[in-house]
Amino acid sequence: MIIFAAIYFLLRDLKAARIKPLINNLFATLSGVILILIIGCESTIELDQKASGQAFYPLTTGEYREYKIQEIKYTILNPPDTINYFLKEQVGDSFINQTGGLTYTLSRFKRNDDIISWEIDSVWTVIKSETKVVVSENNIPFTKLVFPVSDQKRWDGNAFNTMEEELYTYEDVYQPFSLNDMDFNSTLKVIQEYNPDSIVMKDQRSEIYAENVGLIYKESIILHYCTENECLGKQIIEQGIDFKQELIGYGYE
Repeated sequence: MIIFAAIYFLLRDLKAARIKPLINNLFATLSGVILILIIGCESTIELDQKASGQAFYPLTTGEYREYKIQEIKYTILNPPDTINYFLKEQVGDSFINQTGGLTYTLSRFKRNDDIISWEIDSVWTVIKSETKVVVSENNIPFTKLVFPVSDQKRWDGNAFNTMEEELYTYEDVYQPFSLNDMDFNSTLKVIQEYNPDSIVMKDQRSEIYAENVGLIYKESIILHYCTENECLGKQIIEQGIDFKQELIGYGYE
């Protein structure tokens, strides 16, 4: 870098002296080369896990998280149907993907009671890079997080699937959060959608992540209201779901 700087200033002096028109062209060319080299050097610097926000999604084989789930399903013909169960997610093996990076499996287990054995429900996959985390949920990839993190940063959560653009937003970055007698010193919230409309359709979806833990809370409320003349504005739900996922334990095994 010192050599580049010396060349730069030498050529600048030569240019100022107007020795030859050729020097002008050489000056411009080498200046551009030096700028590219500087940018290239900066781009190879690895981001600190905490400063970049990558610690909000740890990914090591054997890590697990357990949640309690409540789903309330609505239909216009029947009373709300409430389902409670437990979910366990565990990071499995990794394999080299088409881009040369690592793809991790995320095994998901369910049970209705905490005294019975876990049963496999599904297997998702996770790709984590220096710039993002992409989780494939039942073969549909969603960009869950992007790095570095910052308040009000936005990105398209559907960038790698065929759905319409959906802008996710960070809120409350590096803020403390308490849940089920657990205190987390540093968390962030991802607003996936916030449409509180109570006339036609309510759509409120968000996730909260904690440093060195991962996902600790998820909420998804999607309600379609009756829009006929006799029921418009009365908040009569034709169909929908109210889903809550809360962390109750985590560790390594």
